[in-house]
Amino acid sequence: PTPTARPARTPREPVSPPKESVTPKTSPANTQATKATKGQVGTECNFQITAHNESGARQTVGGDNFTVLLKEGPSTISAMVIDNNDGTYTVTYTPKVAGFYFWDIMLNGVPIKNSPFKVFISTDPPVRKCLVEGNITHGSVGVLSHFTVSPQSSDGRVVQVPHGSLQVIITAPDSSLVPINIFPDSKGYSANYTPTKVGVHNISITLFGTQIWKGSSAVKHDSATQSTTPSPAMSSSFPLKCTLKGAGLKRGTAKAANTFTVTVLENGQPKHIPVNSLSVSITGPSTVTPTVQDTNDGSYKYTFKPEIPGTYDINISLFEKSILPKALKTQIAPIPKKLSCKLKGQGLKTGILGLNSFTVSVTQEGRPITIPGVPIEFTVTGPSPANTNVIPVGHGTADYDCTYYIATHGTYSISVFLFGRSILGKPLSILVS
Repeated sequence: PTPTARPARTPREPVSPPKESVTPKTSPANTQATKATKGQVGTECNFQITAHNESGARQTVGGDNFTVLLKEGPSTISAMVIDNNDGTYTVTYTPKVAGFYFWDIMLNGVPIKNSPFKVFISTDPPVRKCLVEGNITHGSVGVLSHFTVSPQSSDGRVVQVPHGSLQVIITAPDSSLVPINIFPDSKGYSANYTPTKVGVHNISITLFGTQIWKGSSAVKHDSATQSTTPSPAMSSSFPLKCTLKGAGLKRGTAKAANTFTVTVLENGQPKHIPVNSLSVSITGPSTVTPTVQDTNDGSYKYTFKPEIPGTYDINISLFEKSILPKALKTQIAPIPKKLSCKLKGQGLKTGILGLNSFTVSVTQEGRPITIPGVPIEFTVTGPSPANTNVIPVGHGTADYDCTYYIATHGTYSISVFLFGRSILGKPLSILVS
């Protein structure tokens, strides 16, 4: 039989292997930190990083190499990054100090969209209200004005806030900034300033970046400061009484700031009088010229720095009439030997607008020491005047809280002195940004 012809076979096309799904790369420019911009001291805090690709779509898988490092904050702290394997990453940390923290967030060394990420950590207890009291709506040229700012918890307790959280700016009629001294006390924070120009002064107070008071103070001439003679009404206002307190009335140290306070009372209540109505003289082995700070509430703080140790006599008069049956004797000790200092605090590294601080601890041959008076002084120089204050904080130790208030951006120099001698070698330079 005739064989049947087979049809020609069509060559088969090669079969391509199945394509693998490729996840688009994460874009740092489209990735953000979200969900938590505040927390509380002593608790675990967290925020979330949400990854997005170059087209802006959210990633649905993990695997990215994010690093989170603290750029700036009131204390050193580290964070842990947890990959949730769904395109999100949880960052956890436990702060021990209240204040603002700025986190640098990087993906393979490139910052994400909202890096540095700002988080505010509140105090424990948190501040629920803030009272502003005192002489804040009026004043007189050349006379110290005083008011207090009192951050409080929900149960009325005073809360000390981190340095820089409280800012007070006073603008004179010519738009210049008025130097102001802010320091912590039992009521919260005291603010003192002395206007030098007549007219309306604008005052702005912010706490944690939120304005809590805005207003003006009408400053006028004070006729009482123009004459050294008290008015008949004032000179006949006896029985005015005075109370005295302060370690400087009994003891002190040579070349240290020794202080005491005179409070004028009328019918048992503080009475403000012109500062030149009081007269204080201090005599002894060296010439002493005391300085006075009028707190504007009936109290007057006197500071004196004897150059030579020994016994000094203090005489105090009110309207040219002595308030003491005899001179008070204060014993001024020589400067202790073999002293050393330790400085620490954020205010020595970086500065911020508002209140900054650092501490100085003085020891003698490595052991705690008690020093009558305040031997520490420091200066801050830069684009604008910086008010400084030194407060002893040690009980049986020579520890001092140094605060300074900055109102203008720029580079500042800090010099610290112990009994008039520099303890830094050269000034520290800090940038207020």
